[in-house]
Amino acid sequence: MVNIQSGERTKLDLPITARKGIYLSKDGKGIYYLGEDKNAKTDQRGIFYLDLKTKKSEPIFLQEDGFINNFSYIRPGSK
Repeated sequence: MVNIQSGERTKLDLPITARKGIYLSKDGKGIYYLGEDKNAKTDQRGIFYLDLKTKKSEPIFLQEDGFINNFSYIRPGSK
């Protein structure tokens, strides 16, 4: 993670596998990402929400029939 004001970089140890498509939630308490939850009992690829405090992932949309190449996170109320 990079602090835009100071330029300070901090490595995050997160229980996820994601290569792209990572978006900070509106409240700054979590991230949405395209990938896998490393702590899940089964390999499930999809879009997840990760709570940064608890480090727990919640599936938003799982890829069951097809393949997700990318996604965009649009904040409610944004134009």
